[in-house]
Amino acid sequence: MKDKMVILLIVIGVVLTSTFVASIAYNSIGGKQEFANTFTSGCLNISLEDKSGAINLSKTKPISDVEGLETPGYTFTVTNNCHEDANYQINLETLLDPSQETTLQDQYVRVAIKSDSNDYLITDLSENTVLDTPSIEGAKKAYNLTSGTLKEDEIKTFTLKEWMDYDTTKEQGASKSFQSKISVIGGTNFQVKELREIQHTIKGANITGTVRGNITTAKYCITSLNECVPSNETNITEGGVTFQVNESDKKQIVCTSLDDEVICSEPGVTKLTDSEKTLAKLGLTPSDESACPTLDKDGNANITGISQPEDKLLCKAQDDYGITYYFRGMPDNNWVQIGDTYWRIVRINGDGTIRLIYNGNSTDILDTGIAESNVAYNTTRNDNAYVGFKYGATAQAKDSTTTLPYEKTHENINSSNIFTELNTWYEKSEISAQYKKLLDGNAGFCNDRLPYSFSEIRAGLTDKTQYGMGLEVTYYGAFYRTMIARKPSFKCPQSENDLFTTQGSTNGNQKLTNPVGLITADEVVYAGGLNSNNTSYWLYNRQNYWTMSPQYFNSSAFVFYVSNGGYLRFDYGFVDYTYGLRPVINLKSDISFESNDADGTIDKPFIVSS
Repeated sequence: MKDKMVILLIVIGVVLTSTFVASIAYNSIGGKQEFANTFTSGCLNISLEDKSGAINLSKTKPISDVEGLETPGYTFTVTNNCHEDANYQINLETLLDPSQETTLQDQYVRVAIKSDSNDYLITDLSENTVLDTPSIEGAKKAYNLTSGTLKEDEIKTFTLKEWMDYDTTKEQGASKSFQSKISVIGGTNFQVKELREIQHTIKGANITGTVRGNITTAKYCITSLNECVPSNETNITEGGVTFQVNESDKKQIVCTSLDDEVICSEPGVTKLTDSEKTLAKLGLTPSDESACPTLDKDGNANITGISQPEDKLLCKAQDDYGITYYFRGMPDNNWVQIGDTYWRIVRINGDGTIRLIYNGNSTDILDTGIAESNVAYNTTRNDNAYVGFKYGATAQAKDSTTTLPYEKTHENINSSNIFTELNTWYEKSEISAQYKKLLDGNAGFCNDRLPYSFSEIRAGLTDKTQYGMGLEVTYYGAFYRTMIARKPSFKCPQSENDLFTTQGSTNGNQKLTNPVGLITADEVVYAGGLNSNNTSYWLYNRQNYWTMSPQYFNSSAFVFYVSNGGYLRFDYGFVDYTYGLRPVINLKSDISFESNDADGTIDKPFIVSS
């Protein structure tokens, strides 16, 4: 029958036991299918995932929707083998006489059905449209659960779940039974209601929704308990929508109302990390992990080249505090305004603080830096000590018979020239005058001085008792990670000495006078730079400017800098050369912003409240 086909799938049933202890208990009774696992009628083909097909509700009790969506489901597929579009209607048909005292009434049965293009439609069975005539012989009532259209050769997979409504009382549910069968009706001329579709994806702090259909607004709600009524307004743009998840140790669902249909996500754990809380506050959504650099077992990225012009990525990696989210490529949503100055978000640190790099008094992405540009990192270069943001004793400070140990060479006693320049700028700046209380001094800035010899840099071994002092040829950690291993890291290997934090901090060396530092070579590589030209990523500003990462010592001390071609330069970084200066700061995680509609773009930057 081409115009209308009825396909009986399976018996699904539950019956209550007569025993009531602490809660109502249920046992599944439904039929076992002994014949083939595929049905065919006309040009619609129905395949069952499990021959028994029974939804196991054994020893269950009235449960919430969140719990109900975690119960086992019954899965089947519908294939359109017609040469034109075919409509379908999926129904649930009850088998027991509702007038009998032992029959569980339909309003106490919760049903949820989803497809591979739509999340769960959850209802009390009695809320669904009742069909005029059941299709199954002996059925008492038939409810339409969902309907839609399949294009030629299209396959759609469905999952059905049932559970007892959370509010069912002992009197309403104990010692009662419920039995039902699913039927699928369809055909090329069969009329069905248009289905509104949305798929939710829970990722960290946000739930994203992909919407199908001509819909521009919707309502939603989020719950970790039982059902919720969508009441929060949200706009749908370009078929997508994002919902902020309330932090919870429990699993949660989001329910979205599209026209008259309420569609709910599967449960997801939304206990947020510190960095995810900050992402939620900013309304930022991480990129799909498949578009980002892959991570090794330690949470460091494998990066072998520069970013591409089309990259607009917010990716994750590991730092010393947890998961950090960094911007890569040419993002347009990492702008921050503090007073009259503009900054770009480098990354959300694992502790939830926000790392920013200075962009000047405008949103011009070129020729940015502080006014006192072009400064030397250190005024002298003939000792390993001078790779330090602060440094210790030099070879010239000892007599010829004394061995100067590594610890003395890199002791944080003397201020480098760039340390002094940064502090001079900071103390005169609007940041210090009005916004100092908003800055975090604990996240710190890494001046990684982990030493390698020439042979060790190839083998990845270290021995700081022999290298990194006086006139010894030494390579430092960032050189090995970015130039040799191609695995940059946001971690600071020797944080007790090399992580610069302010006095009173719980981390690092507590040697900062003010909470200001520089970007690291590793952060440049994560952003999109490497040792080749790249003018199409967000850190490029047509200038040479310093990083905070030592390169090596070989007759002279070298520190990495970003060249005016946009790449991480590992030669000519003599510490007594003069390059630009772009301060880096960390905003506290509990910081507030002035505008609720800010999205981090140039026109709508995140404006920090004073």
